[in-house]
Amino acid sequence: MGIFKFVSIIVLNFNGEKVIGKCLDALLNQTYPNFEIIIVDNNSYDRSLEIISDYLEIGNISVVKSKKNLGVAGGRNLGLLYAKGEIIAFIDNDGYAHKNWLAEAVKTLESDEKIGAVASVVFFSHKRIILNGAGGTLNFQGYGGDLCFNMPYEFAQIPKEVLYPMGCGMVVRKNVMDMIGPLDPTPLKWYDDAELGIRIWKSGFKVVVSPYAWVDHAFGYSDQFLKSKVYMCERARIRTILKYYSALQLFLWIPRELWYSLRYFLKSPSCWGIPLKSWLWNIYHLGSALKWRWKFISKRNSFWHLLHQSWGTFPPPTPNNQAFIPNFKSLGKDLILDGHSDLHYLNFGWYYPERDGAISYRWTEAQASAFLKISSEIHSMFIKLRAPQSKEQKIKVIFRRLGEINPESEVFVLANSDWQEKKYEVRLGEGFYELIISPETVVKGRCRRLLGVAVSYMRFI
Repeated sequence: MGIFKFVSIIVLNFNGEKVIGKCLDALLNQTYPNFEIIIVDNNSYDRSLEIISDYLEIGNISVVKSKKNLGVAGGRNLGLLYAKGEIIAFIDNDGYAHKNWLAEAVKTLESDEKIGAVASVVFFSHKRIILNGAGGTLNFQGYGGDLCFNMPYEFAQIPKEVLYPMGCGMVVRKNVMDMIGPLDPTPLKWYDDAELGIRIWKSGFKVVVSPYAWVDHAFGYSDQFLKSKVYMCERARIRTILKYYSALQLFLWIPRELWYSLRYFLKSPSCWGIPLKSWLWNIYHLGSALKWRWKFISKRNSFWHLLHQSWGTFPPPTPNNQAFIPNFKSLGKDLILDGHSDLHYLNFGWYYPERDGAISYRWTEAQASAFLKISSEIHSMFIKLRAPQSKEQKIKVIFRRLGEINPESEVFVLANSDWQEKKYEVRLGEGFYELIISPETVVKGRCRRLLGVAVSYMRFI
């Protein structure tokens, strides 16, 4: 079977009494045979340590207790001091690894000596068909975003190379970690994973996605303890740019950043304190930022090609797929997109409800899914819809039985910029169905949303 390299899995915990047990259960169930688990407790004041103590005799698990909260980077640095592995894996206390996660990640890491780190494919734990992300990137403005965020796995295009691995489930070579580390502990949270990716690329290694290294993430659990997330994100974003953007990139960035801050003020003067405080914080900590910049200034390998080619905020807004919770007991055969009667029908891909006079509707993204219950055989579909532009648009409507991949029926629908009700022949027998709407094209609409088609209702007879 070959030699399995020893892996140190570092789990950062702060007040994780509701999640740490599930996290450890998943790690102890890994098919990869050669690893240790190091739990770094960031001065929790809940029952975390009591729960962790029950696991200490089950496997190769140890606990490192910090007398104060060191933040994400600081806590991971502390864990690294105790790590014995040739490979380092980081996972959050609200991350639940699939049993093959570590085996797949190590397999990918070992496939090429130029791979410095591996990004996992991360799902939302409470809606496991939707991706939290598959690696991430920054845009020119320095905003970070997880790739494939909020996308259904079925339609996601998983990237091969990414700027950085998401912090929940990243796997790194120990010798690369020693070369580029330690992580910058000054920002308590945010952009630590982006910084790790930038350092890896600048040092001549690459970051790739392991497509079958899966982690479920209880997204937002750790953030609930933060009182000033936006401010912390902003100051970390600016610090990351000051440390790693080249002189030319800074020359392009500074005027746009000033213009962006001015627009922020004009739009919402009451929020001007956030960019102002962020800049003052960075000026105060400029000395340490310049030290990091100097450390990596000689490493001239580029990461610029991996950035999203946009300025301003990033990523663009997406439908809140996490909020859709279908209730199969409440399903019927007609889908009315009014924000009330449709709530238990929707699965993913629908923006918030809107009105056009007396017409209620929702826009779709590139794909949208909903569930229906057909109680007796139907023969026809009436659909009221419009396209985001005057050019006629073709939309594929797919019906497949619940749990099936292959379609039971497909219909091609046409739409333009005017509201129209159209009738199409559709033959479906009794049962539960998933309805998928897939527009041929999407366009950028208001608030930078990617819009497919606006649907008011779908009725069946």
